[in-house]
Amino acid sequence: MRSILCCKKQNMLLWILIFCILTKVKGQLEFIGPKNATNVSSLPIAIPLGTSGFPLGKNRSNMAYLMRNGIILFNECEASVASDYEPQVFPSDEFSYVLAPFWVSDDSVENVELSYDVYSGASATLDSVNRFIVGTGRYFKGTWMLVTRWNKMAHTVCNTTTVARSNVSSCSSYSNQSDSGNGSGNGTNHNETEPSNCTSHPSDIAITICYTLENTFQAILITNGQDSYAVYLYECGLLQWIRGNDTNNNAIVGYSTPEQGRFKNHPLSGSSNVGQIACNNSRQWNSVLYELATGTLLQGLDYLPFLPLRNTSGVSTTNLWPGDDENSGPIYINGGFPFGETIQRVAYVGINGIVSFGQPWYFYYPQPFPTWWYWGRRNYIVAPYWNDHDTRRSGSISFEVHQLGANSASSELLNNVSRFIEIKKGVSFSGRWMAVVQWDSVHPYPHGSYWWWSWYYYYFYYYYYYYYQLSSVLQKTNTYQAIVITDGIQSYTVFTYYCGRLEWSTNTFEPFSTVGYNSGGQFYENHPFTGHPFVNDIACVNAERQVAWSNVVYKLSLDSDVLQQIRARCIRQYQTDVTLFPSEPKVNNVPPCPCSIWQAFWNWQFWFFEYTGDSYCAVQWSSQGKSWRCCYSLQFTTWGALLLTKDDKGSSLLLYNPFWDYLSYKTYDEGFRDLCCGIGWCDLYYERRPVATCSGYVQPFWARMWGDPHITTLDGRGYTFNGWGEYTLLRLNDSSFFFQGRMAPIGNASGTQFSAFAMGHPNSTVEMMTDGGQLIFFYNGTNITDNLIQNANFSYNDALVLKNNSNSYIVSFSNGIGAVFSLSAGLPNFVLSIPSSLRAHTSGLLGNFNGYQTDDLMFPNNTVLTGSVTDRMIHAFGQSWQVSCMERLFSNATGQPVSHPEYVPLFADELNTTGKNTSACRGDASCIYDYIATGRLEVGVASMGVNTTIMQALDLASNFPPVVNGSDTFVVTIGATSVYSFSVTDDSGLGTHASVVGGIPRAGNLTNISNAFTFSWNPATTEDVYGLTFYATDLLGATGILRPKVYVCSCLNGGNCTWEGTFSSIRNVTTMQCNCPPAWEGGFCDTDADGCVSLYCGDESTCYDLPAPLVGAECSCPPGYVHNGTDPKFQDINECQNLSLCSQLCVNTDGSYQCDCFNGYSDVQGVCKDINECLNGMASCHQVCVNDVGSYHCACFTGFELNADNTTCSVSPRSECPSNNNCSPNLCALINGSTHCQCTYGYTLDNTTRQCVDYNECSKPETCDHNCTNLNGSYSCSCLDGYTLQEDGRTCADIDECVLNARLTVLEYNSTLCITPHVCINIIGSYECACPPGTVKPNCSVLQGSPPPLSSPRPPSASELANSFNMTICGLSVNTFSDTLKVKLRTLTANVIQQYCSNRTCNTSTGNSIGQVDVTSVHLFGIASTTSYRGKDCIAMQVYATGTQAGVLAVSTLSSAVQASSSLYIDSGFSVLKLSSLSLSVSLSTVPTATMATTTPPKPAQKFSIVGAAVGITLGVCVPLLILFGIILASYLLKAKGTAKVMVMPMKDGDVSLLPHSKWQYDETSKL
Repeated sequence: MRSILCCKKQNMLLWILIFCILTKVKGQLEFIGPKNATNVSSLPIAIPLGTSGFPLGKNRSNMAYLMRNGIILFNECEASVASDYEPQVFPSDEFSYVLAPFWVSDDSVENVELSYDVYSGASATLDSVNRFIVGTGRYFKGTWMLVTRWNKMAHTVCNTTTVARSNVSSCSSYSNQSDSGNGSGNGTNHNETEPSNCTSHPSDIAITICYTLENTFQAILITNGQDSYAVYLYECGLLQWIRGNDTNNNAIVGYSTPEQGRFKNHPLSGSSNVGQIACNNSRQWNSVLYELATGTLLQGLDYLPFLPLRNTSGVSTTNLWPGDDENSGPIYINGGFPFGETIQRVAYVGINGIVSFGQPWYFYYPQPFPTWWYWGRRNYIVAPYWNDHDTRRSGSISFEVHQLGANSASSELLNNVSRFIEIKKGVSFSGRWMAVVQWDSVHPYPHGSYWWWSWYYYYFYYYYYYYYQLSSVLQKTNTYQAIVITDGIQSYTVFTYYCGRLEWSTNTFEPFSTVGYNSGGQFYENHPFTGHPFVNDIACVNAERQVAWSNVVYKLSLDSDVLQQIRARCIRQYQTDVTLFPSEPKVNNVPPCPCSIWQAFWNWQFWFFEYTGDSYCAVQWSSQGKSWRCCYSLQFTTWGALLLTKDDKGSSLLLYNPFWDYLSYKTYDEGFRDLCCGIGWCDLYYERRPVATCSGYVQPFWARMWGDPHITTLDGRGYTFNGWGEYTLLRLNDSSFFFQGRMAPIGNASGTQFSAFAMGHPNSTVEMMTDGGQLIFFYNGTNITDNLIQNANFSYNDALVLKNNSNSYIVSFSNGIGAVFSLSAGLPNFVLSIPSSLRAHTSGLLGNFNGYQTDDLMFPNNTVLTGSVTDRMIHAFGQSWQVSCMERLFSNATGQPVSHPEYVPLFADELNTTGKNTSACRGDASCIYDYIATGRLEVGVASMGVNTTIMQALDLASNFPPVVNGSDTFVVTIGATSVYSFSVTDDSGLGTHASVVGGIPRAGNLTNISNAFTFSWNPATTEDVYGLTFYATDLLGATGILRPKVYVCSCLNGGNCTWEGTFSSIRNVTTMQCNCPPAWEGGFCDTDADGCVSLYCGDESTCYDLPAPLVGAECSCPPGYVHNGTDPKFQDINECQNLSLCSQLCVNTDGSYQCDCFNGYSDVQGVCKDINECLNGMASCHQVCVNDVGSYHCACFTGFELNADNTTCSVSPRSECPSNNNCSPNLCALINGSTHCQCTYGYTLDNTTRQCVDYNECSKPETCDHNCTNLNGSYSCSCLDGYTLQEDGRTCADIDECVLNARLTVLEYNSTLCITPHVCINIIGSYECACPPGTVKPNCSVLQGSPPPLSSPRPPSASELANSFNMTICGLSVNTFSDTLKVKLRTLTANVIQQYCSNRTCNTSTGNSIGQVDVTSVHLFGIASTTSYRGKDCIAMQVYATGTQAGVLAVSTLSSAVQASSSLYIDSGFSVLKLSSLSLSVSLSTVPTATMATTTPPKPAQKFSIVGAAVGITLGVCVPLLILFGIILASYLLKAKGTAKVMVMPMKDGDVSLLPHSKWQYDETSKL
């Protein structure tokens, strides 16, 4: 395996195949053979479970017990009696923890071989099980494992069959029957063959057939110390029986724990088909996997496989349309995605291997982040593999979105990825939203183009190897996955790759892929492999560890934002709530809120505990568990209305009642609400705390007493009763609750009053008595008045006493009965409330509560006063309800028992009002009675006032507010009329008024037709929109409200609003996101969309956005390209269609063209010059070579004629020499009667010997550039090492070994040329392994203080000028050659020289040799624009350098250093076209230095004009005079001073050309 991995790049597919074979596939784990298997005979088998125990659910076990009947137990006592129990489906009643790989009846097992092995530490077997578990989608690395085996678990089955003897052979018994029903669960036939010599018998016979069936299976227990799993293994055909003879219970497969809900039964468990579990899916090997405990993953888990798509119920998978450079539709992110310093709301999936946020990303041209152009820097991008993808013909891109709580499968995926991130990044993280994107088998561009082969016809035609390279790349595919995940505060991305499935890194004509992310250009990161040809090796970084998966994890969010920190607290609170209360809050049994504040005031089960200024909130105090937080408006228009909105003022569920557990309420309810609603995340709070309701609210019923004393029963019957004693006001029929009152005379008056009350039952009694005009309270005989005064409430057991105000108190009990007590004119009053559930369960002075007034005056013996009832009869009724000693609640603290049955009061129907002025009572009976009975008018008036107030209050409490019904949402479109409809219903029939809180808004209108309301609104701007509250108020002031959430749609220029991606707001107004047409962008589609964002114009072109409503952008194409406006890629211009570009051949190239020459011509500085084949040895003529234009031809000497091969010569028949000629063996011709000897080509005639001898062509230096080898009749040229011979057979060109050598890689840094940290530098004829800039040999140690600061340019001295050289750089102009670029070029040149001289001896201008050079300054001067090259501007400049202790460096040192490091200049962005020395051996000074420094070098045509100006008058003179004039002119110009040097060279066609001299162009063999 290791040898395969070592050559993974060459044998990747083979490696993947072997990896898959070793790891199998899901469900294909095979039996694990014995290692040092322990076979045991004594049962049960006790097996220690490691040093730290084996996790089972929430517990750990230190011992396992292997049972012969196919189960594993973990309790010794249970193991001792396990054989007594038959198999049963789980959960188990007999066993606490039990694993059942194949549980059968113990009595049925006749024999079994049991064995086990323990694995720990490094183990290939343990690793194979780990890979199997990971392959199921779990993330696990076990460190300890127990393998148990049941081998040949035997059971004998016998069947008896009666047959006729005549049909029975006299041989052995046989069977040809299925064992179905007799112990085998898989329907296997067990047959024996009848012998051939059997004989038959005439009578019947009973035949018993017995055969043995066997089961073989394994169970694996594996753990990492915190997580644990059980794996049951089966082989098809090895489960042969499923139950014994004496039982009907089939085998059980599963596991059980005592923890609630933690057990599993296999779907076939207990069925007659349970044996088929071994042959599931027709596979040989089958397995069952159970998770027994889940703890924290080990740090050893360091990879995440592909997450499964299309495998999560309730989650849809979105597929991108096939295309090129396309994007998905918007993916709206619930809660936002923190990215850098921003919160992103929408994401897009791009075909080209990216996920972008905020806007789509169309660029196909990969670059390292933050990218080189402005439009790329400002984007938010995640790039798992950014390059030019193409899915038009094949390949697919899909994505899914998962949210926590959406379903259990999504939650599990989120949890698994979160745990992986926690391990990789060492953080605490729990994701809530996640998108999973997969690029599957995608090709590089232009795979999907049916015409790509013709598009690259040129490459095929001229460079056939490039065609084949492109064709090969386009057939490759890539598959990878990206995850973006957030918890609302932290955000991460995970890239997942599989070794061997990243096959391409570029399409050969675009850069290598980018892996990383960009956060608006401020924060970004590139993977080290980005931009390298080996970037696809990112998938195989774990291959040497036999792991096919690899991951890259980046954190995308920042932690510095304050809002983000608050969000973090909100999220943590939410997660804590989910942990504490895993199930959704159940509200079915929580009593609803009262529908108005009056109903809450007069239901004393509700305790007002929270005042916010504009709302008042109550809670049902008697509920010690969940209850509603019922909040009511205190605003003027909607006063008293129940608030049912999802904001910080709304009513909601409380999990902790503040009355009983205020601290928990503050932490888990109020703290949760304030934290999340404070940042606009109320929806998160209301997800866990549903909005309250008053639906189903039933008001209590009231009874009241006031004055001297007047009583209204629970059913509403009023009467007056005056007694003297203790009376039962209310008694529940089951004697569980009593309300008693004590009456006593009012001074000397004829009436009585209540002086004390007692409520509750003997174990919990609240007493109240009047004392000096105050109310005194006792609880179980203890005075609690001071406590009430100080704390305003007192509670104990099931009773609550509240100080309502300075003159009234509320007493309430948990059974729903309560009362409010007050004093008026010194007389006590009370109102009692009782829930409707107690109907028909009461008796006493407050009536027989059943809804009928006629039986309210019922005696304890159930006798009822009916008919015409007088006050005396009522007095008798009242007296009958005196408290018995057995039921008395009063304690001695409030007085001794009182009973005066002889007392006879003044009866109301016997009053004498003569002489009494009762006009102040306005006819009120209770006022008149109290006035007459007490003799005090103020008592009567006060009594009347109390009664009126109570009646009015109870009317308000009995009144239900109007119900306003309408949609929860109102979409308001800016610039258009939006309509919202709602209706008002009011069961009171009192009539209602409806409107909008704050008045009808501007540009709004409200109409009403039969309580069906229509509100229309046409706001002009978003500033005119605010939250709306519709309300309806009846004549009693009860108000119902409706507050729809207002969504503002302000999409301009044809944009459409979307419901996706919107968020709740405290102001109850949410701005909807817009889907803008292509020409517009921004939150309201009000910004001209920058078309350049989706159009890459290249580095040499400018992008121009088209003004809206025009869509897109246009490129100012770089030279050689055209843009068609629809395809973002440039199309090459075929310049060769212009026939005038080249003098001979034109070859179109990508973005440009090249001029070439016909055969027989060579390119000499852009001009096709004839090749003199007769001079360079290319001709093969026998005798005479004649150069032609573009070719040559052979001729013969006089007397010879050319043969048919047009190369060799033969003697003309007319010129044959006599046989005795003296030329033999050479050629001889008879010419004019004379014998002439001739030699063939390559030979010369020795006039002395008259013999042809070889001509040594190597005697001429110009024959070969380097080495010349003379041959017999010819010669051969060769080059020195480091050079290559050119097509002309004589010229040698330098080989750039560093270009030919493969670039150093990150994984394999050593190259074949240089050992790290040395770098390869090409030099003429060879290469050198040099130290990087800033370091020196021999160990490439850092050079202290280098590079030194560079001094500013100054006018050069004569020495500096003499040691300067010309440098021409293309791609720049004088205007674009900024100071920054100048510093960059000077610094680069200083480093190049310094490094060059650190490895060799360099020279100074004075001729001294030096070693290491400390460069102090590099000077640039004479910077000027020069001739454009192939459409590119160029600049020319002069360069010299100085160094410490070296002075001015020699120009030879400078030029050699720069030439040797040309690749460094290219890598730094400087395209050096030409270098030339300023010192010439032959020079002509034409212009002064200052003039030359600012003059554009002449073009070839201009060069001729320089000479022409001097010799124009001699154009008609013969050539010798012209040459003579040139010599005179040269000698004159040599006397002038200047820096522009030219040389005169003769050309074979006789023209004179002035060529700028360079070291590499000068031919010293040229003669004038």
